[in-house]
Amino acid sequence: MPRPSHNSWLLRRAEAALRRGFERAYESVRVDPQRYLFHLRAAHGLPVTSFQGMLSLPVEQLDALAAGTIRA
Repeated sequence: MPRPSHNSWLLRRAEAALRRGFERAYESVRVDPQRYLFHLRAAHGLPVTSFQGMLSLPVEQLDALAAGTIRA
């Protein structure tokens, strides 16, 4: 049976409130990619200038970085 095409006022309000809450939560935990790349380069002495450059690193080194990031 198809759902009605209109949402109730209460449902729209609840969805909007959830969306705003998730957006605020995301703002508090999101990572700035350029700052993170700078951190990786400084902390681990990586010879890269972009995330594309990470592909030139040995897989073992990338695995170690990934494992450390996951643990953190």
